[in-house]
Amino acid sequence: MEFTINCTRVPIPQGTTLYGTPVDIGPAPASPDVVLDHAAPEASNDSIILNLSIRISINIEGSTPRFTKPKNIVCCKNRTIFSTFNARTLTRRGCLDELGMNAELFGIKIIAIQEHRFYHPDDNLKYHEAGSYQLVTSSASKNSVNATVGGIGFLLSQKASDNLLKIESVTPRILVLELEGNPKTTVICVHSPHNSSTEEDIEDFYESLRETVEQVPPHNFLVIARF
Repeated sequence: MEFTINCTRVPIPQGTTLYGTPVDIGPAPASPDVVLDHAAPEASNDSIILNLSIRISINIEGSTPRFTKPKNIVCCKNRTIFSTFNARTLTRRGCLDELGMNAELFGIKIIAIQEHRFYHPDDNLKYHEAGSYQLVTSSASKNSVNATVGGIGFLLSQKASDNLLKIESVTPRILVLELEGNPKTTVICVHSPHNSSTEEDIEDFYESLRETVEQVPPHNFLVIARF
């Protein structure tokens, strides 16, 4: 089994793309107790349908459509690329489309995003379309001068979305994603405290990270994507 952890920044030039329009924002499909608002067959978080994409096998006349099992993200036959990216901001027009196109160009399945700066304090998780990819975010925060800072999330390929089981926001700096597979895959997006953080904040962060890692089942394939 071959996999790659890529910590190189994906180049995101300024300006808009050919699309030229900002993307819509809505509730993340993997968030507990959230109703999906996209045009798709009715889904429930209690069933196998947790994702934006619902794959159905080809229906032979007279037979009943069946859900097909998505292929695993991590397997022995193919290379899987995980990446981490400190975006500084993704709120400028065109940034999400460019990020999705670059991820597809380099074959990256999952990118752990830090400092996206999307502010949605009333929603635990939100999703944003990024070309053929999906960005799931926990909210950024406001500093003392009311500027939006921070925020973490995951950019997911179609294959990753098909295997998505759950996403949980532990703290504003720790986000956990779990994917179907044998073994299952757990990816932890981590945004470490900066140099000017207080000693108390640093200790609290690493204590929360330690507790989060300890709760991951021992047989899961674990990736900690840190910046």
